[in-house]
Amino acid sequence: MKKIIYNSKTIIGLMLLVLSIFSSCEKEPVVLTGANFEILTPEPYKAGDVISFKVTDKADFFTFYSGAKNEDFANYPISKGFEIANGTFNYSYPQAGTYVVTVLGNSFGQQATKYERAMTTKTITVIDTRTGISDFSILNPALSGKIDNATGLVSFTVNGIQDISNLTPLIIPVSKQAKVYQKGKETNVNDTVVTGASFDFTKDTLFTVVAPHGEKQDFRVNFTRAGDANRALLTFTVTRFYVGATVTTVTKNATIDEATKTVNLVLPTGTDLTKPIRMWATSSSLLGATAITIYTTTGYKSVKIVAPGNSLIIAANPTTIKVMSESGAVAEYTLNISFN
Repeated sequence: MKKIIYNSKTIIGLMLLVLSIFSSCEKEPVVLTGANFEILTPEPYKAGDVISFKVTDKADFFTFYSGAKNEDFANYPISKGFEIANGTFNYSYPQAGTYVVTVLGNSFGQQATKYERAMTTKTITVIDTRTGISDFSILNPALSGKIDNATGLVSFTVNGIQDISNLTPLIIPVSKQAKVYQKGKETNVNDTVVTGASFDFTKDTLFTVVAPHGEKQDFRVNFTRAGDANRALLTFTVTRFYVGATVTTVTKNATIDEATKTVNLVLPTGTDLTKPIRMWATSSSLLGATAITIYTTTGYKSVKIVAPGNSLIIAANPTTIKVMSESGAVAEYTLNISFN
């Protein structure tokens, strides 16, 4: 038998041959120019809105870090990103702030002997202009309001004997960073003054939502009394009138006597009843928006259920207010204006 003898040169040659074979099979990383990306959505970037991004480079895979809490690359590996595909993707920021957006492009060789990573960052500022309310509830008794963010009206339905003069609301704005105040009592922008407070909802009750970016929206609360055939008048309020030749902007709530169907309103001495008075009213029906009228010098005119209401010149003192139900039944009230 022929003996094969391997010397050191032979062994080294074989090893180089093996390495050459493996090297020729190894996949090169596919990152070409980095992990560049574009922000397709134009500024301003708003919390809650969808923001579109587009990756413009190539890699084996990409990871997106939004910069939001627990999604910021600076705190990796505690904070996490999520894998995205090459092309367009969307993200929505939950609240206002300044965010460092990061995209990582990663590639590996077939035998994991080569690794390439590219990173691109952009800083964006997100504002929050949301002034809506997501929930408006009464804590005791438990009541849930119907919210119309477009008109700024919160509606409740209660039974005919429910006391609404001392109720505690729970108000949750759409934006977690928004503040909610009782209208006219925005005394401290760092405090939500309505928390835990009780309110007399038989009177004009307004709340103001202030968005983190400074936008404001007022909300009025209206209670519907179920089963009240006459659609009893719940509130009657004036918010602007003339004292002599001077316009006065002050809220004056009338006292309503349901038994005698009288509405007693006290205005300052010198109020000129021949000039327009801005007024609004609520009834036990949301139809009060079109079914509450007051007698003026030109006939019956509507008094809106949502402020600021209509500016009307009443025909006389006393005069008549009418409240109409869906069935057409009419309840009449006498409006008496006195002066102090």
